[in-house]
Amino acid sequence: MSNKPTYEELIQKIGQLEQKNVILEKEIKKAYEEKEKFQIIVDKAVDSIFYKDSDRKYTFINQSMANLLGCNVTDLLGKLPEEIFDKEDAAIIREVDQRNFNGEVVNEIRNLTINKKRCTFHTIQIPIRDKDKKIIGITGIVRDITGQKIAEDAFGDSEAQFQHFFEHLPIGVAVYESVNNGEDFIFVNMNQAGQRLSKVSIDDIRGKRLTHIFPSVRDLGLFEALQKTWRTSKPCHVPFCQYKDERIIQWVENRVFKLPSGKVVAIYDDRTELMRLEEGLRQAQKMEAIGTLAGGIAHDFNNMLSVITGNVSYVLSLLDRDDKIFEVLSDVLKGTKQAKNLTHQLLTFSKGGEPIKKPCNINKLIEESARFVTSGAKSKCEFNLTNDLWAAEVDSGQINQVISNIVINADQSMPNSGVIIIRTENTRIQKDSGLPLPAGRYIKISIEDQGIGIKEEHIPNIFDPYFTTKQKGSGLGLATAYSIVKKHGGQISVYSEIGKGSVFNIYLPASLRDVKKFVNKEQITHEGKGRILIMDDHQY
Repeated sequence: MSNKPTYEELIQKIGQLEQKNVILEKEIKKAYEEKEKFQIIVDKAVDSIFYKDSDRKYTFINQSMANLLGCNVTDLLGKLPEEIFDKEDAAIIREVDQRNFNGEVVNEIRNLTINKKRCTFHTIQIPIRDKDKKIIGITGIVRDITGQKIAEDAFGDSEAQFQHFFEHLPIGVAVYESVNNGEDFIFVNMNQAGQRLSKVSIDDIRGKRLTHIFPSVRDLGLFEALQKTWRTSKPCHVPFCQYKDERIIQWVENRVFKLPSGKVVAIYDDRTELMRLEEGLRQAQKMEAIGTLAGGIAHDFNNMLSVITGNVSYVLSLLDRDDKIFEVLSDVLKGTKQAKNLTHQLLTFSKGGEPIKKPCNINKLIEESARFVTSGAKSKCEFNLTNDLWAAEVDSGQINQVISNIVINADQSMPNSGVIIIRTENTRIQKDSGLPLPAGRYIKISIEDQGIGIKEEHIPNIFDPYFTTKQKGSGLGLATAYSIVKKHGGQISVYSEIGKGSVFNIYLPASLRDVKKFVNKEQITHEGKGRILIMDDHQY
């Protein structure tokens, strides 16, 4: 029996083959069309696309990659990277290929030289596996990100530089974000100077509300400035000054700005030391002006008064006390002596008023001076003097003048009587104490009254020459005291509250020398006759 197909069977087989051929042609055509579409899409892609076989030869490259390398596609197909790139770049690509064939996905390639330029590429290079999971090739997409990297690196460098600059600025800077449309603000950042000034750590306050960290901030002009700047975008300037007792504790210039991002920046410039220096300079200039005036007239004026005093005293010695003119001339002599006391105060401001310093028992000097000026007064002195008080080198006559002037003012501030409390103590001034004094040992004298107090607006002027709030007074008492203490290398200041009284604090440098104990000698009275010659340099 023959196994050959019949004619009919052959016709049937041929028909089936023709049908399959048609279907295959359609699939080939479709595949070709899809390939054409894929090729068009791939060639139009901005990114470079390639495929390497297991031998690392390029079997597919799109037009973008050819353009990047400055070649035709046909020039690159079937070639190894070593045939396309120079030695250094080929070594970089070889390392990447090895990582790919080890199953690693590579995302970035740096420092390739393309068209004589160092380039950085973002890439997705993926190993391709067969059904047995064996790596048979590498496909990759490459994007040139050189410009982006340059920008990122530049931004990173500038950001690092800005952060360094921000942290090491000598003035405080704080950055805030608003909460509830400017009802409050939260801390975003604060540099080191701002943290020192505010006595806080950014790690403790970041993300927290300003009013929670500083509950009293709503009462300050800074908070109002933050709100105003946030709502209007207009910068604000707010000075802030805080006094305590006799010194400026803090003087800060606040400037507030709004950033385009909506954040608010506050700049804090601590001008405390500068303001203290300016305050001292202004006072020194005032003293110098009075010194110039006093130096010009006090000496000649005192000579004139000496002539009047001498002649009036001589006439009084010739008159009987019952004589009518005796009382008149006595008043003249009394007024002349008061005028001489005024010239002595004026001389305090001149160079002729420099103190003649000697070691002195300050406690004894204070007690004698205070008791003398309050004898017969309604006010009484209460002393709280340190027994082991350090010695001080002072001009006892001038310090007596200081104590007398302040105690008299204290007595006059209590018209219905009261107690004047006088204290002394040893104190050490540190460098950062806030007082305009060199660090070292000092004697502190405090004179406290229970009087009417001094108005806040008057306090900066009370040591100015001729400034007075009294109906009767020259305005030289406290100015004289200030000048004397400054010439002794010390400091005088005041703290006062209306209706509660005032406290004057005097700091004098302590001496390392001991106070000499003088033995009172028996008073000797000289008797005799003769002439006294009085000379002066006054020219008539």
